[in-house]
Amino acid sequence: MSDDQREELARVMTEALALCAACVQQTAAVAASLRGPLAAAEGPVTELNLAGFAHLQRLVAKVAEAGVARPYEVPGPIRPEPDLAGLIRLEESALAALHAIIPESGESADAEALEHLVEHFLLTKRELIELLRRLAG
Repeated sequence: MSDDQREELARVMTEALALCAACVQQTAAVAASLRGPLAAAEGPVTELNLAGFAHLQRLVAKVAEAGVARPYEVPGPIRPEPDLAGLIRLEESALAALHAIIPESGESADAEALEHLVEHFLLTKRELIELLRRLAG
């Protein structure tokens, strides 16, 4: 992998990490703020969020292992309110950022492992987005 390719991978991974970290925080805040009939969805939303957090941890480890770790800031602010539409937009942005990693990851065995991890993360994100859309009506 050339230096330019490594730098581009670092850029797309840093963007994805920041968005995914924001999603974990905002999803936790939204899940805790669900009231009335929506409160029944707190458990499933939290379960998917915890799975997303586990994927995020593994992705951070891969970034460090690949030597492309860069500092990032979590976009904010985190709002403890049931803003499902805002959360769906944030999750969709993270989904797009995760998709951007795959073409930049390269062709090595490590790249295949990274792609596999990202694909699992994408599945969890899609499932969460579908649940949030159903909740939003």
